[in-house]
Amino acid sequence: SNAALIVQCAARRWQARRVAKAKRQEKLQADARVEATVRIQSVFRGNKGRAKFNGVKEEHDEYEQRRMAATKLQATARRRAAEQKVDTLRSAKLDTQSAAANTIRKNWLRYLYRRRYVQLQGEYRLHEDSIVVIQRYARGFVVRTRLWR
Repeated sequence: SNAALIVQCAARRWQARRVAKAKRQEKLQADARVEATVRIQSVFRGNKGRAKFNGVKEEHDEYEQRRMAATKLQATARRRAAEQKVDTLRSAKLDTQSAAANTIRKNWLRYLYRRRYVQLQGEYRLHEDSIVVIQRYARGFVVRTRLWR
């Protein structure tokens, strides 16, 4: 009876271990299925998130490209406007300087020619008698050549 109890106890232990091993195996398989499911979901969600990110990134890159193009256009337009303004200012300054230079040159030349004119008048007054004599002979020559024709 003690031996029967030992055999029964061993048989129940063996059976309990077999059941425990089967349950453990079943639990491990269930855990593996859950883990695989989680991994599949993780991969799917990762791919979905990367696809969404790539779409958003493309939109952002396109927006940045358009913004940079607009900035470049604005910079070009502003540069041209500034160049035109500078050209206008330079032209006005050059015109003012040219007018000033012309006025100075005009006054200088007027002074030189006036001085030369006064000098020539003085010479003319010195040689007025000689000039009259030369004119008299020239007019006489012209009259005689007309008469001889």
